[in-house]
Amino acid sequence: MRITKEAMMRIAAYDATAKKRPTNVSLNEDLLAKAKEMGINISAAAEDGLAKRVQQEYERQMKSRIDRAMDWRNSYYRDDGHPADEFGEL
Repeated sequence: MRITKEAMMRIAAYDATAKKRPTNVSLNEDLLAKAKEMGINISAAAEDGLAKRVQQEYERQMKSRIDRAMDWRNSYYRDDGHPADEFGEL
């Protein structure tokens, strides 16, 4: 089975089912007040935003790793030929 670059980048960057842990976060006090006035769940909003940022960074890193691997493979084929070349034309 072949895994595409797009499929690799869709893999979740973290375990969404992991237990929650209390933490301290510093936020702009006006932003926090507005969110509370609007009934926004601060923890949920922070987690959603952080999850999106973590996924973006995971995808950026994965793309970089895949691109480096593809560059290596292409330079190998260019310098040493494709492994199937020894079998002639298929």
